[in-house]
Amino acid sequence: MTLKHKETNEESDPFPIANTRRKRSTSELLASKMWWLTLVCIVVACVLAWQSIPQIGPQITISFPQGHGLKTGDPIRHRGIDVGLVETVSLNSDLNGILVTAVLNPQAAVLCRQDTRFWIVRPNVGLTGINGLETLVGSRYIAVSPGTPDAARQRTFDGLTAAPPDELSGKGLELILQADGRGGLNPGAPLTWRGVPIGQVLTIGLSPDATHVNVGVRISTPYRELVRSNSKFWITSGLGVHIGLSGIDLTADSLASLTLGGISLTTPAAEQQTTPVGNGHLFVLHPRPDDSWMKNAAAIPLFDAKLPDTVTIEGKTDTSFLGFRRDKPFTVSGLLLRDGQQLSLLTATLPHEPTKAATLPELHIRQTGTGDPFIVSTANISALAEEASGLQLLSLSDLEPGDPVHSAELLRNPKQPEECCVCRTVFGDGESKTIIHSIGSEQLAVRDGIWMLSDNSDLSGWKGAPVVAYDDGRVIGVLVATEQGTAVAPVTTASGD
Repeated sequence: MTLKHKETNEESDPFPIANTRRKRSTSELLASKMWWLTLVCIVVACVLAWQSIPQIGPQITISFPQGHGLKTGDPIRHRGIDVGLVETVSLNSDLNGILVTAVLNPQAAVLCRQDTRFWIVRPNVGLTGINGLETLVGSRYIAVSPGTPDAARQRTFDGLTAAPPDELSGKGLELILQADGRGGLNPGAPLTWRGVPIGQVLTIGLSPDATHVNVGVRISTPYRELVRSNSKFWITSGLGVHIGLSGIDLTADSLASLTLGGISLTTPAAEQQTTPVGNGHLFVLHPRPDDSWMKNAAAIPLFDAKLPDTVTIEGKTDTSFLGFRRDKPFTVSGLLLRDGQQLSLLTATLPHEPTKAATLPELHIRQTGTGDPFIVSTANISALAEEASGLQLLSLSDLEPGDPVHSAELLRNPKQPEECCVCRTVFGDGESKTIIHSIGSEQLAVRDGIWMLSDNSDLSGWKGAPVVAYDDGRVIGVLVATEQGTAVAPVTTASGD
């Protein structure tokens, strides 16, 4: 067998040649969009990580004689708002009290002042009322009363055993009353004028020579004008018993005076003009009143400036109920203002249908004095502040002559809640009078641009009435009604500023 070799004509592979390129410089790498995109992602990640870290305020230490069930995680509150958190609760080294370590919110760092006060809120039921009822089911919390902003900084505090008696009294006139005995008085006892609380007892102690009892009291700011150099103070503690032919009469100033005691005062009329007194003035505290004091009581205006006259606005608005439309009447108070040739009515937001034009077909404004209400023709509504605040300014097209009109310069833009009162004019048989309701600055809490009022009084009949500052007698707001309760809508634009 013959073998034949198969010849192949395969071509040999070419010699490999490497593909080369020039190395990119550093400037070219930095110019790449990928590097910039990576840098942006790193920056965004760092910002998100920083924002996710909880902001921690200053740490403070508070010592209390008793814990009253306080535990880690309980809040620190001021005016119902959480401003800090309890970190640890432990016994002190002497085992005669507790030490509380807490962390405040960054916004509450201003509380680290020398005269700031702390106390534990717990349920307290007594004849004078029920306090701390929310802690009966929920957790305890530490309440705080801020110190003065210019006081020295401090991180260690001695807590109080209970709320200080002046916590809700606000700023006012502080006096010293000197008595022969305690007379059943206790801190927190009310101080009244004709039965109306106008202040309270702060402290009780012996005089330096131990011959008298010194009682420190505070008169609320709206009523400090009532106290003059000839004012008379007497104790109203306990229960008065009078036995006569007609039977037995029992008298008591108030339930609080039965448990805490009480003090009353009046200012008799004087032949010579008397002036208001300042802080620290010393008065004698009498055990009982003299009949001549009340018979000759002086008439003392609470306001130095004249209060503005208000008008009563009566109108109707269309409402719908189950498909039936009817007119619903409303009544509010208001203040007539004139700015040049422009005549306006400052009041609370009037009810009207949103589907209609921003006009009210007819408003009745009750004239001062006697006579029937007259009709003001179409009143155009223009906002003096945001409508959500509940304050409005109505532009009037005509007005009867002789009605009380005030200058627009009476308005003032307040920066924060002030000592004030709400006023309105009431009409009787042939005459009109101005009545007021005092509002302390501590009763007002700023919320969403308005000042919520913590007063429990029913002020529904005061809607639209002007709010007047005690300092200068100018109008700083209007009383309005919100879903959360009664509030003051402050003036935000005033031609007088």
